[in-house]
Amino acid sequence: MRDAIRSTSAVRFSRSARDVRTSWRASNASVASWRAAARESGRTLDLPDALIAATAFDLDAAVLTRNVQDFALTPVRIETY
Repeated sequence: MRDAIRSTSAVRFSRSARDVRTSWRASNASVASWRAAARESGRTLDLPDALIAATAFDLDAAVLTRNVQDFALTPVRIETY
């Protein structure tokens, strides 16, 4: 029984890891394109901000921040406080 549970857990983990890798590749592409677009417009989108935005974008979440200026360079939803 334990072997069956371990096997099932390993399959679930493997599928989850594959989904994360796929999502991570898409996030990297988003980060790169957003930073390039900002650079072309004479602005700078710092890597940490771009990674936060890409994560929120992938999760269909908003970013809660006072740093509206930088996050406005991305398509992510922004909430201020």
